[in-house]
Amino acid sequence: LFATGLFKDVRISIEGNAVVVIIDERPIIANVNFVGLKEFDTEALTKSLKDVGIGEGKPFDKALADRAEQELKRQYLTRSLYGAEVTTTITPIERNRVNVSFNV
Repeated sequence: LFATGLFKDVRISIEGNAVVVIIDERPIIANVNFVGLKEFDTEALTKSLKDVGIGEGKPFDKALADRAEQELKRQYLTRSLYGAEVTTTITPIERNRVNVSFNV
Protein backbone atom coordinates (compact mmCIF):
# COMPACT_ATOMS: atom_id res chain seq x y z
CA LEU A 1 0.00 0.00 0.00
CA PHE A 2 2.73 2.45 0.93
CA ALA A 3 4.55 1.94 -2.37
CA THR A 4 1.54 3.27 -4.30
CA GLY A 5 2.41 6.81 -3.13
CA LEU A 6 -1.19 7.48 -2.13
CA PHE A 7 -0.54 7.22 1.62
CA LYS A 8 1.65 9.11 4.10
CA ASP A 9 1.63 6.25 6.57
CA VAL A 10 0.53 2.63 6.64
CA ARG A 11 0.50 0.61 9.87
CA ILE A 12 -0.50 -2.98 10.38
CA SER A 13 -1.31 -4.50 13.76
CA ILE A 14 -2.95 -7.63 15.08
CA GLU A 15 -5.81 -7.39 17.56
CA GLY A 16 -6.99 -10.81 18.66
CA ASN A 17 -7.84 -12.76 15.52
CA ALA A 18 -8.06 -9.67 13.28
CA VAL A 19 -5.46 -7.85 11.24
CA VAL A 20 -5.94 -4.08 11.50
CA VAL A 21 -4.61 -1.81 8.75
CA ILE A 22 -4.39 1.88 9.64
CA ILE A 23 -3.69 4.27 6.76
CA ASP A 24 -3.09 8.00 6.52
CA GLU A 25 -3.93 9.23 3.02
CA ARG A 26 -1.96 11.93 1.27
CA PRO A 27 -4.08 14.97 0.35
CA ILE A 28 -5.06 15.37 -3.29
CA ILE A 29 -3.99 18.47 -5.21
CA ALA A 30 -7.08 20.52 -6.02
CA ASN A 31 -5.38 23.40 -7.82
CA VAL A 32 -1.90 24.51 -8.91
CA ASN A 33 -1.32 28.19 -9.63
CA PHE A 34 1.49 30.64 -10.19
CA VAL A 35 1.60 34.14 -8.71
CA GLY A 36 3.89 36.76 -10.25
CA LEU A 37 5.04 34.52 -13.10
CA LYS A 38 6.14 36.66 -16.04
CA GLU A 39 9.04 34.89 -17.71
CA PHE A 40 7.43 31.54 -18.48
CA ASP A 41 4.26 30.22 -20.08
CA THR A 42 1.86 29.08 -17.35
CA GLU A 43 0.36 26.30 -19.47
CA ALA A 44 3.76 24.82 -20.31
CA LEU A 45 4.80 24.91 -16.64
CA THR A 46 1.54 23.34 -15.54
CA LYS A 47 1.98 20.51 -18.05
CA SER A 48 5.59 19.83 -17.09
CA LEU A 49 4.72 19.83 -13.38
CA LYS A 50 1.90 17.38 -14.02
CA ASP A 51 4.35 15.12 -15.86
CA VAL A 52 6.50 14.90 -12.70
CA GLY A 53 3.56 14.33 -10.36
CA ILE A 54 2.33 17.78 -9.34
CA GLY A 55 -1.05 18.48 -10.86
CA GLU A 56 -4.76 18.60 -10.19
CA GLY A 57 -6.03 15.24 -8.99
CA LYS A 58 -2.58 13.91 -8.07
CA PRO A 59 -1.57 12.96 -4.51
CA PHE A 60 0.42 15.77 -2.85
CA ASP A 61 4.04 14.99 -2.02
CA LYS A 62 6.03 17.71 -0.24
CA ALA A 63 9.32 16.41 -1.65
CA LEU A 64 8.03 16.79 -5.22
CA ALA A 65 6.81 20.33 -4.47
CA ASP A 66 10.25 21.21 -3.07
CA ARG A 67 11.96 19.81 -6.17
CA ALA A 68 9.59 21.76 -8.44
CA GLU A 69 10.38 24.97 -6.51
CA GLN A 70 14.13 24.37 -6.90
CA GLU A 71 13.72 23.66 -10.62
CA LEU A 72 11.73 26.87 -11.11
CA LYS A 73 14.50 28.81 -9.33
CA ARG A 74 17.07 27.13 -11.60
CA GLN A 75 15.09 28.14 -14.68
CA TYR A 76 15.18 31.78 -13.57
CA LEU A 77 18.94 31.54 -13.01
CA THR A 78 19.47 30.17 -16.53
CA ARG A 79 17.81 33.35 -17.83
CA SER A 80 20.22 35.46 -15.72
CA LEU A 81 17.41 36.55 -13.40
CA TYR A 82 19.40 36.17 -10.19
CA GLY A 83 17.08 38.19 -7.97
CA ALA A 84 14.05 35.98 -8.54
CA GLU A 85 12.72 34.33 -5.40
CA VAL A 86 10.33 31.41 -5.53
CA THR A 87 8.29 30.18 -2.58
CA THR A 88 5.70 27.46 -2.46
CA THR A 89 2.50 27.89 -0.45
CA ILE A 90 0.42 24.85 0.42
CA THR A 91 -3.14 25.65 1.52
CA PRO A 92 -5.21 22.80 3.00
CA ILE A 93 -8.87 22.80 1.98
CA GLU A 94 -11.84 20.58 2.78
CA ARG A 95 -12.08 16.87 1.93
CA ASN A 96 -8.34 16.21 2.34
CA ARG A 97 -7.30 18.41 -0.58
CA VAL A 98 -4.67 21.14 -0.96
CA ASN A 99 -4.03 24.12 -3.22
CA VAL A 100 -0.42 24.54 -4.35
CA SER A 101 0.77 28.03 -5.22
CA PHE A 102 4.20 28.96 -6.57
CA ASN A 103 4.93 32.63 -5.72
CA VAL A 104 7.63 34.36 -7.79
